[in-house]
Amino acid sequence: MSFARVDQYKLHNQRGLRFSRLRIVMFLCLLDLVAVFLVLLQAFGLNLVFLVPILQPIVFLLVLTTMQRLSRAASIPLFILGLLTAVSLLKAFSLTGVVDYNFTYRSVIAYFYSIALPCLLFSTILSQRENNPDIVYNELKWFSRWFVILSVPLILIYFFLHVTGRFVYFGFSINFHYAAPFFFHKNMYTLGMAVLILLSGKRAVLVNFLVQLGLYFSAELRRNPFPVLIFIIFATVATIFAGDNLAFLLRRFEQMADTLRTADWSEGLFGIADTYDSIILFGGRLEEITGVLRYFEKYPNQIWFGAPPGANYLWKIEWSDMSIYKSFAHLTWVAYIFRYGIIPSLFLLAFLIYLLFRRPEAKGALWLVYVGTLSSATFGPNLLGSPTAWILIALYFRYGPMKAKKRLRNSKAIAN
Repeated sequence: MSFARVDQYKLHNQRGLRFSRLRIVMFLCLLDLVAVFLVLLQAFGLNLVFLVPILQPIVFLLVLTTMQRLSRAASIPLFILGLLTAVSLLKAFSLTGVVDYNFTYRSVIAYFYSIALPCLLFSTILSQRENNPDIVYNELKWFSRWFVILSVPLILIYFFLHVTGRFVYFGFSINFHYAAPFFFHKNMYTLGMAVLILLSGKRAVLVNFLVQLGLYFSAELRRNPFPVLIFIIFATVATIFAGDNLAFLLRRFEQMADTLRTADWSEGLFGIADTYDSIILFGGRLEEITGVLRYFEKYPNQIWFGAPPGANYLWKIEWSDMSIYKSFAHLTWVAYIFRYGIIPSLFLLAFLIYLLFRRPEAKGALWLVYVGTLSSATFGPNLLGSPTAWILIALYFRYGPMKAKKRLRNSKAIAN
């Protein structure tokens, strides 16, 4: 192929990338940051947080407009959607007598939305005509670059507002696990993101980041240990020089460590529920679990296929006189079991674990994003409502193994 044809081919691909449907999808994923921007506006007297629950369904519906051909593979999620909807309606119409499930119509919408979200997004990603994993990977790099660029000012503004007393709570949640693995091959970028995450004060974000980075380093250490050792030495020196400043940023972890030592564990984990120690350690998540357990103690037969659409359980912290009816939980799997039951939740969990080990690639950015998305589900309810989370899972499902195979072929070709 002549140089002129090569340049023409590259230009054609660049144009395709610029106007591709996947570029539109990834642009819509950037709107994940609008929610945290709206949180920042509260410090300036603009309370627009009520728009956050509306934003995600809008992004979801806009992503559906990029659907292309409805192939056989893309039809399977639609079949699953129909099956789950039928089971849910059966649960609703099989109820007899006057029973108080703390029913709300808002919870009905949330219930069916969390079913439609993964099924329709999987169908949309599987409908795309693009079969080149490299092009998809470039779209993901574009997304990750802009995600980090837009996140930097948001975190710096938040941290300034926190230290000046405008935000008392130290914890600003930005889903860095969506973008971080695409920068792990650059040490200074990785350190920069670590600093930003520390400034955000969000424990779950830091844990997700460390999980992804640890997996990446485990593979890099075997193949090319010298850069990893340089990074570890540099990070250690930076930590020593940070001193008290780092202790200030990690004070929530220090508070957790103190609570672990002083809490009364004589009655086990659930024995500290509804206490101040529980709030320090779990931020109300333990009380969500106990609330769901109390609900199923009252309605034991529902545990298999979940509570009926619109049902809520009582979340209560007695020592502070706080109580709210909830249909979700921050621990995603607890929320799924409450809404849809043990049996459907186990099928979903088995599918996600299968994807995790189908073709693990510790240096593959898309696989690490998938790991981070699952890890974040341990602490937050992203899978219940976030289009971005399910889009990235669907992209990994379709293109992750393709990219891994291509990378393996290229490495063998270079070796030969």
